[in-house]
Amino acid sequence: MATEPTYTVRPATVDDVPAMVDVWYHAFNSPKTFLQFPNTPAGGAWIAEGLSRGIREKPYPTHVVVVKDDPAAKTKTVVALARYVIHEGGSHIPGWRERWVEKLVPGMNEDWLGPQFFEPMEHQHTVAMENRPHIFLEMLATHEDHRGLRLGSKLLDWGNEEADRRGWECYLDATLKAVSLYERHGYVTQPFQAKGTPSIPMVRPAKKQES
Repeated sequence: MATEPTYTVRPATVDDVPAMVDVWYHAFNSPKTFLQFPNTPAGGAWIAEGLSRGIREKPYPTHVVVVKDDPAAKTKTVVALARYVIHEGGSHIPGWRERWVEKLVPGMNEDWLGPQFFEPMEHQHTVAMENRPHIFLEMLATHEDHRGLRLGSKLLDWGNEEADRRGWECYLDATLKAVSLYERHGYVTQPFQAKGTPSIPMVRPAKKQES
C-alpha cells in the first residue's frame, strides 16, 4: 500500500530559494502580475535576492515553507510559503525597498511598484498598527498544483502561534477573495483603506497571555 504524502511547515533556508521562486510564479500567475513582476531570468533573480536577503538578514523578514514529503516518489518539495515580518515596534515597519531589493530590473516599473502597489498598502498598515509590535504577514503563496490542501492554513497557524507566544497582534493586506480565510484565523477587517489599492487591511488582535 502506497504511503500518502505528508506536508510539514518549517523555517526556510537559502537552499529553498529556487523552489520558493517557482512557487511564487505558480501562485501569482495572472497576466497583470507578470507585467509588474516579470517572469524572466532577471525578474526571477530579483525575487530570489529579496527572498534570500530575508532569510540571511535577521530580524526580518522570516520565511516559512510547507514541504511535501512524497515517499512513493522519494522527493521533498517546497509547495507553499509565507513571508512574515516580526516587527519589534517602536517605529513604523521598514519600507518596501528595505524589505526587498532597491535596484529594479528591466520590466519592473518604479512608478507603479511604489505609488500604486507597495506604498498605499504601507499607508494603511501604518494607520492600523502605528508603531506597535506585531507580526506582519506580507505574503502567502501556494503552488497552483497544491491548492485545496489547507496549506495556507498551516502557514497562518505558524504565524498565529508565534504571535500568541509573544502576546502580539498580527497584520496583513488581503485580497477580497482571501478575506474569509483570514477571518477564520481570527483576522478582522480594519475601517481605513488607503486610496489606490484593492488590498484590505486586516488585524488579528493579540491574545492575552495567561498569568
